[in-house]
Amino acid sequence: MPFTRLHLIERMGLDEPWEGEPGYTKTGYWAFTKEQAESFVGCFLFLHKGQLEPARYAGEIVDVFLQTEGKYVSRFVFKVKDEPRLNGIATMVDGWDRWWKADGWRQE
Repeated sequence: MPFTRLHLIERMGLDEPWEGEPGYTKTGYWAFTKEQAESFVGCFLFLHKGQLEPARYAGEIVDVFLQTEGKYVSRFVFKVKDEPRLNGIATMVDGWDRWWKADGWRQE
């Protein structure tokens, strides 16, 4: 996994507490490939309202699931361990691919 941080633009309010597990959040429904989605497990996730906005939510991605039914079938959902101390982090404007940006090279 080459990255340590994943920044996403999220304006639809599709994140919510993970049912039955306090301290975890469900966020989706992301249009990544399976390989991309799985590579982000272990990264810190930052949800922003815009590229220049500080993160409104932050946490560590601990798992990923494929949505198999409903409106967002074939999209990915991340299970994220909440890290409130990271809320408010901003990122530089360069490197964005419309709605997402991965940065911070991980040393293996």
